[in-house]
Amino acid sequence: MPTDYITSAATKTAIEAILKEKWVTEEIQRQYARDRVLLAILEKDSRQVDGLESVFTMRLEPNSSTGARGEMQDLPDAGRQTTKKCRIPLSYWYTVCAFSGQAIKASNNSATAIAKIIADEMQNAVEDHKRVENAYLYGDGSGALAQVEDVDTTNKKIKVTLWNNLFTPGRYIETASTKAGTDASITMNANRIVDVDRATRMLTLASPLVVGTLTPDDDDYVFLKGTRGNANMGLMGICDDGGIVSTFQGLSRTDYPQIKAKVFDNGKTGRNISESIHMGVVARMREDGATP
Repeated sequence: MPTDYITSAATKTAIEAILKEKWVTEEIQRQYARDRVLLAILEKDSRQVDGLESVFTMRLEPNSSTGARGEMQDLPDAGRQTTKKCRIPLSYWYTVCAFSGQAIKASNNSATAIAKIIADEMQNAVEDHKRVENAYLYGDGSGALAQVEDVDTTNKKIKVTLWNNLFTPGRYIETASTKAGTDASITMNANRIVDVDRATRMLTLASPLVVGTLTPDDDDYVFLKGTRGNANMGLMGICDDGGIVSTFQGLSRTDYPQIKAKVFDNGKTGRNISESIHMGVVARMREDGATP
């Protein structure tokens, strides 16, 4: 008896069960969330840092007594170098991992999991740790990530003045009326971020914003939980003419203007770079005895 065979094209749905899945999340995470530009270009040597704090001497002014004189004329008044000792307290960053016994057991061999939980968590925790450190290397040393621009207590939302890549769901933030001070300046205790809208700079929080007498307000400063007063100094405080950090490593920038960064901002109006601007920067650096 003749038999007819009817065939049709194999579809992805039909063969889905035998297809392997290619995971590309690692590359996506690295490009989107884990690039650490500043950490990558800074050379670090932990062997030179230990104890309670680091101490170094900053040379602020040269001997300015040099002057030309005629024969038998009085010599210039004696001068001296102006130096100051700076003490830099160390900041300590911690990343904590926790594992359940059941999770460790379930992932203890390649037959039950693609990765062992301890190795996977520890390796990725190092990457996450570096990402946070990198963000603070751009800060002003206070730990503040931004300021509050607007508060919506009904919908538990806070709008911030500028964006920071640490504003991600799951992180806990707190607010305070000052960058540094006592706990009396706290206006919102640790509150978990549940949603973010980068376009509008809006953070949605898990818990009510008003708790007792605590209420976040406009111009309050936003911190990651526990970092206020504990963060390391960053580029915003170093490359500053005193408008952001008036006292740098214990030295007043008013008393010692040599530690003010030389700012060429053209009145905050954009302009094209030019040879004359470059030469002006070099000249200002040489005035302070710096090597361009």
